[in-house]
Amino acid sequence: MVSRVLLAIVVALLCSPNLAGAQVEVGDPFPEWTLVDQGRNTIASTSYNGRKYLIWICPNAMSPSCTAEGRSFRDHLKALQIAEVEVFGVTFDEPETNAFFASAEGIGYPLLSDAERSFAVAVGAAESPQQSTIAPISFLVGADGRVAKIYENLEPVRHAQDVLLGLGVLVP
Repeated sequence: MVSRVLLAIVVALLCSPNLAGAQVEVGDPFPEWTLVDQGRNTIASTSYNGRKYLIWICPNAMSPSCTAEGRSFRDHLKALQIAEVEVFGVTFDEPETNAFFASAEGIGYPLLSDAERSFAVAVGAAESPQQSTIAPISFLVGADGRVAKIYENLEPVRHAQDVLLGLGVLVP
């Protein structure tokens, strides 16, 4: 009897959707967020209502892929601003680590700390707060607050260029 009940519980858990880790899809409203940047400033998505933004997530600021992606957005920041797209990076690091990384790499946009991984879980980039690594992913959020595009399986070195091309901006 106990084994049947246990089996039923296991089957129910395996078959039920993981709502906490369900990735947002194109067209969905992007979850509201409030995170702290590398200067310990609190930044909230509600401050960007009516504006487009791209938010890229990488677990560790100084990993090779995160460094390449951060540089890609740094190098194309002006073009993205001309296209009226704000840029935010999100890492699992503390603000002090993000500050060191931003200074070392000349990053001129907010690097947000998601050390507790609540943001990553809310957007489906991580399945749980215990997850320490994820594949790089980013979300282009439209002025209407909905997901306009999701970038997965991306090439960090070319990521900003791919975003610009998707916006119809020619990149040299």
